[in-house]
Amino acid sequence: MARRPERRGPARGSRARATRRFITTPRDLAVFVNDDFLYQGALGACLVLLARGAPFEGGLPCGPDHPWRTNCATFGAPHVLALLAEASSRALRICRRQKFCVHRRARPEALAGMLTLAASRESYRLGGAETRLKAMVAALEDCGLADLVEGHNAAQNAALAEGNSGTGLRHLDLDPPAWMVRNLLLPVAFADGAPMHPAYGSAHATVAGTSITILKAMFEMYRRESLPPHGTHRWKCGNWQPMTLADIGMDEVFVPTPDGNALVGGNGDPAGLTLAGELDKLASNIGFGCVMAGINHASDVHESLRLGERIAVGILQEQMLNYSEPVSMRFPGFDGDRIVISTMGSGADVSVEIRSADDQPIRFEDWWQRPLD
Repeated sequence: MARRPERRGPARGSRARATRRFITTPRDLAVFVNDDFLYQGALGACLVLLARGAPFEGGLPCGPDHPWRTNCATFGAPHVLALLAEASSRALRICRRQKFCVHRRARPEALAGMLTLAASRESYRLGGAETRLKAMVAALEDCGLADLVEGHNAAQNAALAEGNSGTGLRHLDLDPPAWMVRNLLLPVAFADGAPMHPAYGSAHATVAGTSITILKAMFEMYRRESLPPHGTHRWKCGNWQPMTLADIGMDEVFVPTPDGNALVGGNGDPAGLTLAGELDKLASNIGFGCVMAGINHASDVHESLRLGERIAVGILQEQMLNYSEPVSMRFPGFDGDRIVISTMGSGADVSVEIRSADDQPIRFEDWWQRPLD
């Protein structure tokens, strides 16, 4: 199947800034996910953790508490950096299978076009989908959302016709076609529109879910004074004290100025921000950058983050089968679960134990199938 060429960067004639700035707006997030490589955000986070000397997971058979082995080729920087790339590549291929072979979910852009047609005089062109799409239009009208979308489109087109939009597109025919009754089209922040492949799974969110889970598993997410993730008391809440930004040497929290030109400090206590929470926030921002761009549904992101988390756990299970000594990793999941992956080594089985946010045990099979519920 031929694929239309995609244009990167701002559209010709757009009001793009000549200088770079820090991400401050939803549109900034949309630009980031249009121009990045898929695990760029996670790779940047990994490099920050390594530069800060963030400790690796305490259940690994090496590190500062081991009498003769440090984290290096195995369980060290080379390991986690290579694992990020490998896991992201696998996540992307799994995501593509979900897109083309399972779900084939329409993009918001395509769905809005079908809804516009359903509200028109030529809705019969939708064939067997006409009845369901007309019901969706009725629901949007009942809640007032259809009026908001139509009003926004009318205002945007009026500004464009007057030459005030700054896009340079002043010679377009903005008169609606005769068949159009309501303009329910949705905007897309990408110059070339939404990607041609289906919406779910979201490649960015799936890769973010996978790569961020790898980071949470490889680096210590809980304070060292907590008991290691084995023994009879491992599930006691007191043994799961989260690492904070202060614990890895960050003594100030920075946020961008409103114009995005600089960072300012003094915006919160680093001891009040957990390392896992900031990594989860990064994964969410990457996923929802695609929502802000108008190319994904919010549910695409929620479920793709879960899918990515399970891909990462599967990869870690696979790797643990090759270790000759006991290894364990513990980390918080995106849904607030506490997860422990462990093996006794030398070909022993790999176990995955999970407790919910309210401290209830969860069967691995039930957790694994959660994205399908």
